[in-house]
Amino acid sequence: MNQQLVGAVRALCGATVLLSLMSCGGSDVPTGPVDDAVVTTVSVTPDAVALSAIGDTVRLQVEVLDQFGTPIDTVVDWISSDGAVISVSSEGLVTALANGTAMIEVVAGDVMESVLITVSQVAASIVVIPDPIVLNGSGDTLQMVATVLDAGGSTISGAAVTWSSDDPGVATVDDGLLTAVTTGETSVMASSEGLSTTVAVTVTPLPASIEVAPDFVDFASLGDATAVVATVRDGGGVVIEGAGVQWLSSDSNVVTVTDGIFVAIGNGTATVVATAGPVAASVVVVVEQVPAAMQIEPNPVTLNGPGDTLTASGSVLDAGGSVIVGELVTWISSAEGIATVSPSGLVTGVAPGEAVLTAQSGPLMSEVTVTVTQTPASIELSVDSVSFSAIGDTSTVVATVRDSGGNPIVDATVTWVSSDPTVADVTGGLITATGFGTATVTASSGAQTTMLVVVVTEPAEAPSFSAVVNEIFVRRGCAANSCHGRGAGDLTLSTNSATSYAELVDVQATAEPTLIRVLPGDADNSYLVIKLEGRQSSGGRMPIGGAPLGAADLANIKNWINAGAPNN
Repeated sequence: MNQQLVGAVRALCGATVLLSLMSCGGSDVPTGPVDDAVVTTVSVTPDAVALSAIGDTVRLQVEVLDQFGTPIDTVVDWISSDGAVISVSSEGLVTALANGTAMIEVVAGDVMESVLITVSQVAASIVVIPDPIVLNGSGDTLQMVATVLDAGGSTISGAAVTWSSDDPGVATVDDGLLTAVTTGETSVMASSEGLSTTVAVTVTPLPASIEVAPDFVDFASLGDATAVVATVRDGGGVVIEGAGVQWLSSDSNVVTVTDGIFVAIGNGTATVVATAGPVAASVVVVVEQVPAAMQIEPNPVTLNGPGDTLTASGSVLDAGGSVIVGELVTWISSAEGIATVSPSGLVTGVAPGEAVLTAQSGPLMSEVTVTVTQTPASIELSVDSVSFSAIGDTSTVVATVRDSGGNPIVDATVTWVSSDPTVADVTGGLITATGFGTATVTASSGAQTTMLVVVVTEPAEAPSFSAVVNEIFVRRGCAANSCHGRGAGDLTLSTNSATSYAELVDVQATAEPTLIRVLPGDADNSYLVIKLEGRQSSGGRMPIGGAPLGAADLANIKNWINAGAPNN
């Protein structure tokens, strides 16, 4: 806000107060309604600030009063007239950014107050580089650099620095340029704005010669290190102790050097030069890796079945364990019937088992065990479903287990499980119908599983006794004269179905009187079925001396009984 507007506001406020006093008869205390609070005065402390370092801060305090002199809690705006010199936060925190002057304007309502801020860096320290200093002989020179800092560590640009030598007979200094005069020690002082700092200076004798020992280094392994000693002498042949020696490698990819310590980096030849003042000496360095060991990776090697491949890496190492590039490696497999290996190290599984791979380079060799395993990756069943039409029927399902390469796994262990053994029982792939309904049979090998559906269908109608059941007795010889054709065991069977039916249905069993030969509707408790299945308490299983009835024949007899044993 310009000062004319602020003055006009203040004049108007004064006139308002005067009119108020006149209307009250000159009383010092206003009467009647109280006017709304209006910002009249803005006071800022301190009213002027001088900062001596970049980054220095000061927090300004502000008080806002209304026309009655009462403090008002209101919003205050803070404005810097030059953001390159100072910044100000919304809380009145002023920060020095550069040397110069700027105003902080504080505005509340229509009233503004200003604070003058001056930033002028004051020297707090001086830093000189290098420190300390060694000069080699009379006439050697070095340009020194002095940096003047304020209390915050910021550089004071353009700060004047004066230089002086404690002993100009040893070394002189002119605007920071140091010149050696003679051998000895002195100190150089840098001064600015009443501050000073000193740097130790040593002038060593002028080197006349330098010798290196050894002057030839031969490395056999990468990473090997050795120390080379440089001896510097003056013109009288006296050793210059502490003489500054500089080292430079002609090829840092072959050898690096630090303070006389040589380190082999790569195969090749390089020259390292040691210098001291005007003299120099060189060291020839040869790095040539010498084979010391063999290494195979990975170790061990595992292949998943015939046809699976993996490339093995055979490396020749020096004594430090670094790989020697380009060395020829040959491969041999101890059992090519298990695993083969190509000249490039490609290992291929042939059959399950173990073999030993040998990598050889010259007199060096290394061995690794190769294991060819077969992990089940899939299971194939010879059928995906089985249907039975009678209880007791059987079917054999073959499971083929293959590895990830599709190779059959011979003698793979397969586990069989039926979801409902009352419908279908399974043992080693042999499925037997045990009841009517549907069940699922699962074959598992390792982490792989596969399933098939088993359906046992109940006949739509019972088998005919004359055409099916009695035909079984005749065909299997039960009705022959040598067996039941003459009433053996008091049971007479005949080609005449009527005779056989009368002897079986609802007739008490002679051998076990508590049982009925054929109990209509209950095959499992009929003595005929018990004898055919070999569950009797006495006597032999029928047919006596002959092969047991097949599952289909037995199922037909049981189905006829369970249907009520009709005489048809």
